[in-house]
Amino acid sequence: MRLGQEFVNYTISDYTCKRDDVFDAICTFVSNNEIADEAVTDLIDEYNDVKESQIGEEFEVDLQDIYDDLWNALDNIAPKGCIFCAHEDDPTMVGFWNGEYDE
Repeated sequence: MRLGQEFVNYTISDYTCKRDDVFDAICTFVSNNEIADEAVTDLIDEYNDVKESQIGEEFEVDLQDIYDDLWNALDNIAPKGCIFCAHEDDPTMVGFWNGEYDE
C-alpha cells in the first residue's frame, strides 16, 4: 500500500529530534489516519512491547534498530515520489517529502 497524494510534503513531527517524541508523533499519525500497513503496525507494537518490558533494565534489544525499521516501513508506504525522512532544511521536521534527499 502507498499513501495518497494528500500526504505529499506532510509533516508528522516537528520541533524535536528526540526518538520517543518522534515515535509518539508517528503513533498518533498512524492512529488518526487509520494506517493499516501490517509492517508499520507490527513495528509500533514491537517497539512498545520492548520498551515496556525493559523499563528499569538494561536494553537487550536495541530500540533504535526497531525505530530504524519503522522509518524504513514508513518510507515503503510513502506517497508516490516521496520519501519518509527528516526534512533537508529542518531536521526537526519528520514526514513525507517530495523528491529524494541525501541520507
